[in-house]
Amino acid sequence: MCVCVCVCVCVRVCHSPQDHPINATYLGNLAQLEMALGRPLAAEPLLRRALEISTKAFGVEAAETAVLLNSLASLLLDLGKYEDAEKV
Repeated sequence: MCVCVCVCVCVRVCHSPQDHPINATYLGNLAQLEMALGRPLAAEPLLRRALEISTKAFGVEAAETAVLLNSLASLLLDLGKYEDAEKV
């Protein structure tokens, strides 16, 4: 199932404009899947890219961006990257 989800997300991201807001959702969901599968290092770049897209599309104070900020900060804490988590 994981492979199917990854392929679907990759296809959707590749067929929409690079900074389209929907890509933030797709990448954030894929990052959550990676974390659930015990691959937090794979989730970090996905969350960072999702956050970049969301911030550009909605701004820093939008709910969509806040969810991604929280997810990234939590992930960084879990990885022991405390200074990076504080910066988020």
